[in-house]
Amino acid sequence: MKIKIFSIVAMTLFCSISTLEMWAQNNHSAPKAILSFVNASEDDAVENLGSGETSITNTDLGLRSSDENDQLIGIRFTNLNIPQGAIVSSARLVYNVDQLKDGWNELEIYAENVDHASPFESALGNISNRAKTQTAIKLGNNTQWININGSITSPNIAPVIQEIVNQPGWVEMNAIALMIKGTGGNTAIAYDGNPDLPPMLIVNYMESKNTFTNVFLITNDNVVAPNNIVPQ
Repeated sequence: MKIKIFSIVAMTLFCSISTLEMWAQNNHSAPKAILSFVNASEDDAVENLGSGETSITNTDLGLRSSDENDQLIGIRFTNLNIPQGAIVSSARLVYNVDQLKDGWNELEIYAENVDHASPFESALGNISNRAKTQTAIKLGNNTQWININGSITSPNIAPVIQEIVNQPGWVEMNAIALMIKGTGGNTAIAYDGNPDLPPMLIVNYMESKNTFTNVFLITNDNVVAPNNIVPQ
């Protein structure tokens, strides 16, 4: 089932190349793609922001609890075979729908600001107490998501992943924990809801052939991103 989902989504995502990706092809090694699935209960979690209670055994990942308290979602991806300092040209979060309501969630996606994220735990504030990256992706109701047979793919969140792999302590096969907050009623299938349909992360990257410096880069995506890179 995972292979089937990946093949459908990958065909859609890999057929188009962004301006950043075309620039990168001229300055870096051949593009590479990796795929990481959530593969354990402790790799996705939901925190009730009213009480701080955190669950790692939820069957779905929703932004609202039954009593309408705000929730914070954590999704951890492991064994990310990305070299330190690689140029991340695109990154997409993919999830399978548990409930799809009218309109899209208004979301903010960021990552835990560490070079190797630890698994989630059933402890108070276990998601919200983690340090946040400076980079965040803000997605509104008018954002272009991709829906293929109930598999939802986010817009590009590469700047969030880039900030993590730029860290000096990042090494290949480390883990990244994404954190998602916002409003709306859509929910995703969690690992404990169906281990064959967990969230996944698709990353395209290239290894550098040049010396780089950090600059601001303005793109068409609705991004708050101070840590993109261009060659000197």
